[in-house]
This record gives sequence, C-alpha cells and structure tokens, in this order.
Amino acid sequence: MEEVSRIVLASQPGDEVLRRILGLSKLASNSNTHAGLVAFSALLILLRTVSYKDQEENAARVSIPYEVCSQLARAITFGFACVLASRQDSGWPTPLLFGYAFTLGIFGRVHWKSRRKELIYHVNSILGIALVIFLASDGLPLVLVYTSREFHSNAIKIALLTALASCNIIALLAPQEWIPPSISQDLIQGQSNEKPSPEETCSYFSYYVSYGWLTSLIWNGSRRGITIEDLPALPSYDEPLLWLPRILDARRRGGSTFRTIAILFRAELAMMIFLSTITAVLELIVPFATYQLLDSLARPGLAVINPYVWVCLLFLGPNFRAIAFQHSAFIITRLSVRLKISLVQELFQKAIRRGEKYGKVESSFDKVNQGRGNRASPSKHNQSSTMTGEIETLMSYDVDAIIAARDIVLCSVAGTIVEVLAMMLLYRMLGWPSMVGLAVLLACLPLPVYFARRLSIVQGQIMKTTQIRISKIAECLPAIRTIKYFAWEEAMSDRINEARQVEQTIMWKRALYTIAIIMSTDLAPFLTILVMFSCYVLGTGKPLTTAIAFTSLTLVEIIRMQFVLMSSVINKVSQAKVSLHRVDQYFEKVIEAQRHPSGPPAFKDATFSRSQSSQFKLMHMNIEFIQNGLNVITGPSGSGKTSLLLSLLGETILESGKVTCPSDVGFASQTAWLQHATIRVNILFNSDFEQDRYDSVIRACCLISDFEQLPCGDLTNIGENGTTLSGGQRQRVALARALYSKASLILLDDAFSALDVHTAVHVFNHCFCSDLLLNRTTILVTQVPWIADEADFLVKLDGGTVVLTQNKQGMVRIPVNASQIMLCDEVKLDQDTIHAEQVFKDEELSLTRSSYVEPESHKRNTKALFYRYMVAFGGHRYAILALFTAFLAQTSFFVMMFWLSVWVGAYDHEDSVDVRFYLGVYAALIASFNFLTAVEGVVFRNGAWIAAKTLHQNLIKAVFGVSLKDINSLDGRIVESIQRTTGLLLRLLFRVTAVGSIMPIFALPTAVMCLIGYVVGDLYTKTAALVKRLASESQSPVFAHFSEVLAGITVIRAKEGMAEIMQRQLAEKLCVHARAWEAQFNLNRWVYMRSELAASTIALGAGIIALTRSGTVSAGLIGFSLTNAVTLGQTTIQLVRAMNELEIEMTSFDRVQEYAELPAEEESENIAPVPAKWPSSGIVEFCNVTVRYAKNGPDVLKNVSFSLKAGERVAIVGRSGSGKSTLALSCLRVAHVVSGSIFYDGIDIAQLPLRHLRQSLTIIPQETILFSGDIADNLDPTNTFDRHDLENALNACSNISALTNHNATGEINSKMSLSTPVTAGAQNFSHGQRQILGLARALVKRSKLILLDEATASMDYETDSAIQEVLRAGLKGSTLITIAHRLRTIIDYDRVIVMSEGKIMEMGSPKELFEKKGLFADMVRQGGEAEELVKLFQK
Repeated sequence: MEEVSRIVLASQPGDEVLRRILGLSKLASNSNTHAGLVAFSALLILLRTVSYKDQEENAARVSIPYEVCSQLARAITFGFACVLASRQDSGWPTPLLFGYAFTLGIFGRVHWKSRRKELIYHVNSILGIALVIFLASDGLPLVLVYTSREFHSNAIKIALLTALASCNIIALLAPQEWIPPSISQDLIQGQSNEKPSPEETCSYFSYYVSYGWLTSLIWNGSRRGITIEDLPALPSYDEPLLWLPRILDARRRGGSTFRTIAILFRAELAMMIFLSTITAVLELIVPFATYQLLDSLARPGLAVINPYVWVCLLFLGPNFRAIAFQHSAFIITRLSVRLKISLVQELFQKAIRRGEKYGKVESSFDKVNQGRGNRASPSKHNQSSTMTGEIETLMSYDVDAIIAARDIVLCSVAGTIVEVLAMMLLYRMLGWPSMVGLAVLLACLPLPVYFARRLSIVQGQIMKTTQIRISKIAECLPAIRTIKYFAWEEAMSDRINEARQVEQTIMWKRALYTIAIIMSTDLAPFLTILVMFSCYVLGTGKPLTTAIAFTSLTLVEIIRMQFVLMSSVINKVSQAKVSLHRVDQYFEKVIEAQRHPSGPPAFKDATFSRSQSSQFKLMHMNIEFIQNGLNVITGPSGSGKTSLLLSLLGETILESGKVTCPSDVGFASQTAWLQHATIRVNILFNSDFEQDRYDSVIRACCLISDFEQLPCGDLTNIGENGTTLSGGQRQRVALARALYSKASLILLDDAFSALDVHTAVHVFNHCFCSDLLLNRTTILVTQVPWIADEADFLVKLDGGTVVLTQNKQGMVRIPVNASQIMLCDEVKLDQDTIHAEQVFKDEELSLTRSSYVEPESHKRNTKALFYRYMVAFGGHRYAILALFTAFLAQTSFFVMMFWLSVWVGAYDHEDSVDVRFYLGVYAALIASFNFLTAVEGVVFRNGAWIAAKTLHQNLIKAVFGVSLKDINSLDGRIVESIQRTTGLLLRLLFRVTAVGSIMPIFALPTAVMCLIGYVVGDLYTKTAALVKRLASESQSPVFAHFSEVLAGITVIRAKEGMAEIMQRQLAEKLCVHARAWEAQFNLNRWVYMRSELAASTIALGAGIIALTRSGTVSAGLIGFSLTNAVTLGQTTIQLVRAMNELEIEMTSFDRVQEYAELPAEEESENIAPVPAKWPSSGIVEFCNVTVRYAKNGPDVLKNVSFSLKAGERVAIVGRSGSGKSTLALSCLRVAHVVSGSIFYDGIDIAQLPLRHLRQSLTIIPQETILFSGDIADNLDPTNTFDRHDLENALNACSNISALTNHNATGEINSKMSLSTPVTAGAQNFSHGQRQILGLARALVKRSKLILLDEATASMDYETDSAIQEVLRAGLKGSTLITIAHRLRTIIDYDRVIVMSEGKIMEMGSPKELFEKKGLFADMVRQGGEAEELVKLFQK
C-alpha cells in the first residue's frame, strides 16, 4: 500500500481527491479499526444487557439449514483470518474480530435463546461492516486511473474476502427467525397458532431489496384467478384491534386528528424522514456520474478516476436509490394501512356511541325556500344529507384523502434536499448564473402556491357537493320500488343530475386550477435553465459544453420533477386539509350517549325531546311499569309511543326528570332491522345457541313453516336487512331475536302491525300466554284492541302526554279464542307462492342492496376500452384531437432537447457561434412546450368532463344502484391515467429512436431490456388488477357493516355488550381488507425493483457503448443519446405503472358501461298509442290471469277472473302467501302475466307504455317512503301539479289528528304546511304521519284506480277510520282496491275478494260473505273483534 501511495503521489502531487481516497484505504487497512469495531460491539451488548428486563418471551423459530451454513461460514472466515495474521499480512485484531463474531453467534444459539434474534442481527451487522472495511482497504485504490493496473492482492486475502462475503450473502438470504407474538388471545384470535405472514419470515434480501415473498402471488395471479386466501396473511403487528386503543390514547394526548396521527406514527415518520434523506442523496448519483463521464470523454487526459467507475455508478446509483425509496414506500404503505384501520375503527366507535345531541336533524334537512316557485331550486335539495351518508363520506373520501397526502414527508424532506444539492451542483458547474436561475425559481414559487390555495377552497366545495350527491343516491336506493311504482324515475334522475351538475361545475374549476399548477410548475424549471444558460454564455462568455448542458438539463429535470411531485402533493394536501377539518368537526360535534341508571323501567317526571330542534316532546312522564308483566302502550298515530320506548333506552334527549332502565334490553323496532346474515345468526344475535330455547322461540313466532319453504331453512342468508323476506317474516324474526335474548326487559314496538290476524293470534298465544316471558318485563306498543285488553298495565298516550294508565296486575292471560285458534301447521304458506316471492326478491336484491357492492363484470379487453372511453369525450374526432395534442406536446419536448445537442455541437464546427440565435430558438421551444402542455390538459380534461357527465346521466337512467367509486374514477383518475400513459408511451418511443439512431449497436440490448421490462410489467398488471378487485370487494363488507350497524343502532345499543361485539366484527372485516390493500400496494415494490434493475442495465450498457464510441461521434450527440438512455429506464418504469393504473381505472369505466347498457324494464316494441283522455273511468277486468314472478317459476295467481266497476271499493283478504299483494301489484306490471289479460278502462295494460300506466294509477304502500326536502316535494316530486292542488290535498288530511305538530305543552300548535321540512329518512315524522302523507299523494293525483297495500295495518282504529273517511270523500269516482288485515275497516266496502293459494275462493259484499259462513266468516270469528263485527253485520 505504501508503494502504491508513493507512485500515485509522485504522479499527481497535491491532488486532493487522490489523497482522500488513499487515506480512506489506509484507514480501513489499519488493524486498530478492527479492534475498535470489537470494542464498540462489546460496549453495545453490555449496555443492552444492563437495560434488559428479564421477561417471559416466545423463542424464535430457527431455520436449521441456514443456521448450519452461517455458523460454518463464520468458522471458515475466522480460520482464514488466523492464517492471514500468522503470515503477518494483517494484525492480531483481524482474527479477534472474526473470532468474536463466531463466538457471539454460538453463544446466542446455545445460551441466550430469548434474545437470539437480536444477537444474530448484531453479529450480521459486524460482519457487514467488516466486509465494507476490507473492500475499502483493497478496493478503493482500484478506482484510480494510475493505480488500477498496479494493485494486486494475495490469495489468502481473496479467500478471506470470499468467505466474509459468503457470511453476508447467507445472512441476507436466510429467512428471518420468527417470534410468535406475545399478545392476548382475546385480541388476536388464533394468530399464534397460524402460520406467520411471509413478510415476517422472509429474508432480509427479500424484505429490503427484492420483495420476493410476493413472487408466488405474482406468478399465481398471472396464470389463474386468485382469492383472498391466496394473498399474504396480515402481519400480527398490523392486527386492527391492536391499533384501536393506540389511536384512542393518541387522540386523548393530541386532540386534533393531525396531532393524533403525528403521535401515533412518530416511529414510522422518523424512519420515513431518514430514508427520504438517503433517497435524496442517491437521487443525484446519476447526474453526478453523467457529468463526470461526459467530462472524462471530453478531457480524457485530465481524468483522475477511472471512467468505468462512473459507468458503474450509472448502474449502482439507481438501484441503491430504489432500495431506499421503495423501503420508504413500503413503510408508507404500512402506515397507510394502520392509519386507515385506526381511523375507521375510531369513527365507528364514535358513531355507535353517539347521542341524540349530535344534531342530525339540523345537518340533514334543507332550509326550505318559501313559495312554490322555489321548489325546483337545486340548492334546496343539495343541502340534505343522511347520517349514514356523512359517515360513509368520512370513511371513503376523507380517510382516503388523508392517506393520499402521505407523500408530504417525501416531498418536504427529499424534495428539499434534492433541490438544494442540485442547485449546489449547478453552482459548481455554472457559477453565479446558477444563483440568478435560483432567484427566478424562487420568484416563480408563489404562482403554484396561489393556485394550490384556490384549489384547496374548491376542493372543500367539491367535498360538500359530492356528499350531497352520495346522499341523494343513497336515499333513492332503498326507495327503488316506490320510485318505479309511481313512475318517478325521471324526476329522481333529474334531482340527482342537478346535484351532479353542481358538482361537475365546481370540478371544472378544479381541473382549471390543476392545469394552472402543472403549467406553473413546468414553466419555472425551464425558465430557470433558460436564464442560467443565457447568463452563462452571454455573461461569462464561456462556451456551453456537453457535460454542462446535459447535466444541467438532467438536474433541472430532477428539479422539475420535484416541482411536479410538489404540485401533486400540494393538491392532495389541500384535500387532506379539508378532510382533516371535516373529521375534527365530526369528533367535536358528536357527543357520546349517556345511558340511564340501571334499575326497573320507570319514568319520574321526565320530559324528552327527539332532537335539539324538535318541537314534539314527551311531557312529564310518570310511569312505573309492572315488573315481570305485560305492559301495553297505545294511542293514536304520532302520539309518542315509539319516542317513549326510545326515551327508555336513552336514545332521546332527557331535559328533566329521572329514568331508570335495565342495562340489557331486548328491543324489536317498529321497522324490523335485521343483519345481512342467516336467520339463525339474526335470532341468536351473538348469544350462545341453546337448542331447546331456540326451538321454543321459533315455534312461538310461527317460523317453522317459513323455514320449511326456504332453501336452507334457518341457515338461509336473508340479504341486506332481510330483503328476501316478507314484511311479516322480518317482523317475526326480529321478535324472535328479542325473545331469545335473556334480557330482563323486552321492548316490542308495534310487533303485530305486519302480521295477519291468524299469525297474530298464534304469536300472542304462544309468546304472551306461555312461560317464554316468565320473570321478564315486557313493554309492547300496539294498536290491536284485544291485545291491550290482556295487559297487566295499560298506558295511553296522546300528544306526548299520558292520558290514561290502567293497572290490572295479577290478571291471568289465556289464549284468545282457544277453541278456534288455528295451529301453526294450518297457517303454512303455500309452497309455490313462497318460492315465487323468494325468486322475485332475489331478482330485486341486486337493485336494492348497498351501492358499495362490486358487480361482477365481464372480462373485457381493457386496451380496447382505452379508445372507447376517449370516444366518449365527444366522438372519434375529439379522441384523435386529444391524441394529437399529446403527440405535439411530447414532440416539442424532444425537439427542445435535440436543439440543445445541436447548440453544444456547434462549438466543435463553428468558430463563432451565434449564441442569441440558439438561445432564441431554445426559448421559443420552451414556450411551445408549455403552451402545448396546457392545450393538452384542457383538451383531455374537457373531454373527461363531457364523458363523465354523459356516462353519469346514462347510468342514473339505467339503474340507481351503481358503485359510487366508479363515478369518482370517471371524474378524474381515468383521464389523468390516460394522459399520463399516452405521454409516457410517446416519450419512450422518442427516447428509443434517439438512442438507436445515434448508437445503432445499442438498439438490440435496449429492445431486449424493454421486452423484459414489459414482461415483468405484464405479469404485475394481471395480478395487480385481480388484487385491486379483491381490495375493492373486501372494502364493501366494511361499508355494509357501517350502514347496517347505523340502521340498527338502537337495537344494538339496547343489548349489553353488543356494541363491543360489532366493533370486533368490524375489525375482522378490516383485517381482510387490510390484507388485500397491503398486498395491492406492495406489488408496486416488486415490479419497481425489477423494472429499475432492467432500466439501470440499459444505462450501464449505454455508458459502456459511449466509452467505446468516444471520438467517432460528436460530443453533443453522445450527450443527447446518453441522457435519453439514462432516463429511458425511468420512462419504462413510469410507463409500466401508468399502464397498470390505467387498466385498473378502466375497470371502473367497464362497470359503468355494463350498468348503463342494462336492458330497459320495457321494450318500445308492441306498444299501442294511448287515447288522449285515457283513463276516463276506473273499470278493471281480470280475464283468466295467471301470474309468475319468474318466467320459469311457479304460478302465483292461477286463472283469476273478475271485473270491477268504476268507483267500486273492493277489499282483498286472505292469509299470508295467498296472493293478495300479487293481485294488486299485477296492475303495475311488476310480475310476468303468463296467460290471460288485465284490462284497465278497456285497454290491455300489456299494450300500454309502462310509465304511462303507472302514472295513471296510485299505490299507497304499507311503508310510505318520504324524501328529504319539504312536504310539497314529496306530494309532487315531478312538479306537475299546481300548489293549490297540493294545499287542498294536505287540508283534506288535516282532520286526522296524527298530522299535527305539538308544542312543548303538548297542545296543537299548527297544522303541517307544504313548507314543513322533511329530514333525510323522514326521521322527523312518525310512521303514521308518513302513511297519511302517502294518502295525500293519492289525493293530489286523483287517479281513477287506487291501490292500498295494507297501508293502515299499523294505525290505531280511530286513525284508520279517519283515513277511510278521507278516501270516501276525496276519491269519489275512483276505483279502490285495498289489501286489508283489519276487517273492521272494510266492513262497508262494496265487495270483498277472499284469496287462497293464488285463487279467488269467495267474492261478494261483506255481509253476503259473512252470511254464507265460508272462509270470510271464519276470518271474522277468529279475529279479536268478532263480537263487534257480528253486531255491525246484524245492523
């Protein structure tokens, strides 16, 4: 070494670079360095041992083959070190170092198993540092031009280096020793017994470099389909339930969401900052090596470092940068997954514990514009949102927006360092002109910042309008049947499209601001380079060399990319800022519900209100319910019966007084809430299964016959909220759930409203007259008089006050009409009818289920969809125009680069170069590039705006149940992917052409490496698309769980501990989603590392060829081709990722197209013209009608024939499943008429336009759906009637007591008006009030045919009688078909049709049928009002 130093210093005295290199080499070869390493290691172990707390830990699982190989390699290394020291080629510290490492490894394996993994990591670190020291000692002199041929090493040292390298290679390739997590089994269910995640056991090389633990997934995904089970398991340290207490603790310490995130992920953020710093430094290796290589080619005699060193750096620099950058991205992925599962769980916990002081009414309903003329104003509808819609927006948009801003660390740290270092390099090359350029750059910074601020404001507006659109779609989805029955499709589509139009108008502003940000960030670096070159050539008079020109261009391009990244991050940060504020607002305004003290159910002078803005109140409640007895609450509709139960559960606002209630309550709500699961799961409701108890409950609820008809019995999945069940079945399942619980208090809210009289009698006798409710308190809300007579304690409400209490404690309940009660077997549903209705509901399920469920799409050619989507911009001409603008923009960019090579090449051929001419052309090309880029952005975004508008309109017109994520993709992500992919593809073609034309020998290896990159990218793309779909599908259950729980929040909170169970179920669903989401992002790491390897290989080959072609090609062209070759790899990587993103995003377009192309409900063929004045009467005639719900299903109506006169009032009665509803709904053409015809006013309805038919009649369903807005909007959504007609209809219903508001004292305050607001979900109206407004709709239309589908089943008798009176007075001349449960209300009808098994069994006037003593007479006698009905018939 001393000889080498003497030769070098003699050749190049005073050279600072040589002295530093040889100094480092000498320091590394010093034996004291090895001794210092041993001492430092021993000190670390000593300190760690002192601070180590002995605790019970799981032992690491060791890979024996790798363990043997590693110990053997360490022993061999130690042996060679001893031989080397014995020959005096090294000092004694060298064998000491390797002997120490060998001994430490053996000691950890034998004696210190609990800390083995830590010790082995320490040993491997020592050996890694030792390898670096030996390489520096013997390898550094080789980089020098003058010593590379003089330096030699002995064989023993080479053997030592080989053995040492083997130790490190084995350490890198050996699987990590997995330690099973020492955590509670209650938290991680079964994790310790399962196999660990590949991420936890893969080798260090796979973990940090190759991400090879994903290779099997890539390979399987490219060959076949994959399921969620094929994905790598979620690591134990990412288990969702681990992160919920952590974020709650961080929230208590931080307060705001931003501080909470900073506290929760401080370790990850610190590591991201460290890796971002390393990435920034390595980012500049390529331009530095390029400059040195070009300078060596231009001045070979002055080169100190071997040029092949710079060529090697062109290969090593990008790969080391990729390792650091990708591991940083890997940590960001882990942070994103943890942040999402943490925030979603926290939002869920807050939502499930929220109290009524949340103020949902204030945030939900619109501020109603006064006057009929403002009804159609979009602003009125756009202010309404649902509680579920708001939380789903927070989950989907806001949480994702916060996560999308994760690159702020990389941008702020790495971006800043890169820009500073790049400017320093520019200063070293250009001198003071670089400072002028820096001043210009700083002067341009306020421009994108200003646009970003404006963008942030616009983004906040977009979030509000998007939430409104989502809320409107979510509001229409459950009401799809009602919308179709009333032919309101066009009106509701107009409402949604109005909201969409407002949203898109603001989105266009966002697009313009985005283009402005891109232009300003593109212009600033190019303006900087123009000013620097101008000052350099004009101010200093120096020529522009190849090394300076193209290195400056590369550096400025790096700076430009940092600005582009900054603009993108600024955009995302602006969105995240809005989302953080929205999340903070939510946490601030939600107040946790306060449960009442535990005790017997009782009120003591208690006053309640449903919300802070509600005028209706329960006043001065003083009720002590009878324990272990039947307590019945009755009263007219709107009197506060449901509010009383909710007040007992703590779901209303207690203004004064005291309330006590047991902590565990079984609650069945008025509108049955069921889970999307099997019937058995719903009944058990997370209770233990007890066969005898379960059988008793289902027998009492008359469910045995229903189970026999279902395909899987009680294991049948009933869909979302029991969609596949009838209303009565849903009510009985909800009742069974309450009865099966072991709660001491059972609350039943109108449990008999959806049951026919036979089923109601059976349920009452087997539930309330048996020991099923023994020693349990029951509070029942009902309108059935004969049930109220059997109560131990009776409470009657009116106007929010108690008007009557009656204590009959001690009475003995006996079965009602025991001698005539039909057995459960006698009320079995007709098998064919049940099956037919099941098929029909299964068909409807796809339209009514949650909008987040992913549809099954046909596999189409995504590349073909690319151009098809662009045609949606505005036709083929517009698509060609968009592609042409992209071609012009990329052409101008390469002409600009090529002109620079012409400029620097001119110095070799011209004695006097016209600098001003070259500068002028260069400035013109910069201006052209920025202008064409702006034009390209405007053309693409305008086309995307048009396409999104058209597709959304077609989509809403075709079906309301579309996935909302697809629309978001159409709004921006697809066009951005298309524009980016097009630009990168053109740029890749230009670069390959540029390199191949100047260095033809390089064309073949370039093509080969590009082919390899394409194959790798194709494998990745196929798998990534599948994993993307799995991630999307796995997210649907999370949203569904949220919606389901919020819909049944009162039932869930009533049962003790159920909220925590729902929280755990959410964690299980999040675990599946996190597994897919983590795999989706980690696949990017896999493809990037392999693409980077191919790209850096291209750069390596280009550098070698440039060295060999030196002197035969002009310096300018070599610099041009080398610059393109170096950046060719980056372009290839970006293109592969862009094509993958495009293919994934195009699946959204594909799904939207599939929905938009769904066949219409009605074909336009065979539709006869409708007479102008049709219908003129309400004559209805069924002629041998046979009906099925499914074309291949069983007959539901069988050869039915009858005729109705105009103005006749007809009641249809029968047991459940007899075909009552089917007969009435056949008039709406809901089912398939297999044979026969239905005539309405002389015309076969099959020949009528469906919309015209449904507009010509009116149905009042059992559950009236109201939409947010005001009463006027709900009476006339189509805005076709005069306001005077609406007022008359509302006034006609004003005598019905339920349709009045009450003030704080319970007195009638005012009648409802057309401007009375309707909140989302009509939560400010009782069930009875909603039904009366449904009656008002019929009065507005005054159709010739009115259908009542059990519309008054849940009404009290007085309200029912008032409704019938309004029907008689307000709909004279209209034919009325009523499906009735309550026989008393139809006693004065003209005719009664008795149905059974799809056939008409009896038909005639009520009195005639009673006297006939047939089925109708049996129904009268079996009801609870038999005596009263008999008296009426006798009159």
